[in-house]
Amino acid sequence: VARRAPGSWVTSAINIEAVGARRGGAEKYAGALIRWLDGCGHEVHVLAREVDAGEIPDGVRVHPLRPLIPPGCGWLRTFLFGRASERVLASHDFDLIVGLVKVWYQHVYVAVGGAHPASLDCSSRRFQSRWHRAVWWASKYCSPKQWVFRWISRRQFGGRHQPHIIAPARMVADHFAHYHDIAPERIDVVPNALDVDAELGDPQAAREAFRREHNLQPGQV
Repeated sequence: VARRAPGSWVTSAINIEAVGARRGGAEKYAGALIRWLDGCGHEVHVLAREVDAGEIPDGVRVHPLRPLIPPGCGWLRTFLFGRASERVLASHDFDLIVGLVKVWYQHVYVAVGGAHPASLDCSSRRFQSRWHRAVWWASKYCSPKQWVFRWISRRQFGGRHQPHIIAPARMVADHFAHYHDIAPERIDVVPNALDVDAELGDPQAAREAFRREHNLQPGQV
């Protein structure tokens, strides 16, 4: 993380569509990162479409970005947010820009969700039938949303602002090297920390309750 001499500060920007623990892993991670950077003395700016109440400290400046989405074009939402955030970020002189999920203007990209092409590849393997798998892949190739995601991926990792990648596991780092041709010197593996204050239930009881709910036998995957 960028640091300066005592008495000065670092201006950091977090680029993500939404911040909030209830929304998902990346959105929860963003909130924790924002609070940590603020605690380190950074001047933190957040570019987001939505930020849940109580997620970030009062001193953090939020730049709300809610680009107009044409009716019936929800698949453009991610692209329109990325373009709006790029314009704002390019007009400021931030020392550190951290991007999460599908944005393309950043110094550092935290790969909380992994590499999207790898996710698709792994998801396709759940189909035993080659025919079903081929139909599933055809639906992805024909999906406007997936067209947008592929365009964003090319812009993220092959454009002028090529970020340094922070991967949460070696497998994810290997995926970025394979699917996006990222050089090893542009990837670091930083495992996610455990939240030692989180209250965990009995995993065995939760597993058994889930299996009963879905009528799954003990040996059934």
